[in-house]
Amino acid sequence: MLADRHLAIFTQRTDQLYQKNLRRAQAAGQTLDYRLGDLRYYVSRNLGRHHCHYCCGPVEVSTFDLDYKIPPERGGSFAFHNLAVVCKECSQAKGWLDHFEYRELVSLLRTWATPIRRSFIARLQAGRSIPLKLTRMQQ
Repeated sequence: MLADRHLAIFTQRTDQLYQKNLRRAQAAGQTLDYRLGDLRYYVSRNLGRHHCHYCCGPVEVSTFDLDYKIPPERGGSFAFHNLAVVCKECSQAKGWLDHFEYRELVSLLRTWATPIRRSFIARLQAGRSIPLKLTRMQQ
């Protein structure tokens, strides 16, 4: 059960994320197979310590995010079963990786020294806004 101060934030965040996903699905000519109430129930069950789908870190009411396990840009759907509740840091770093790729990366990063790991994650987060394009040399 959420405290009153967290309930307002939770309600606002879930509404914003639902509307964002609805717009993305409509722009792709698809629909969502879930309602806002379904999303709120799912998110509420995935808040707390050790709940991030990727890093098993804390998922907070004020900073949680939704992620598509397989990004729609890579063939994933906007379906409910493709959603994951994640922490802010993983959401920013994952980018277009699918959930298998990102979990493998997280496992690898756990073996690195903390300063190197933090630097690498910061670079991933900063590069999130860079569109995935192949250069002529990569093609």
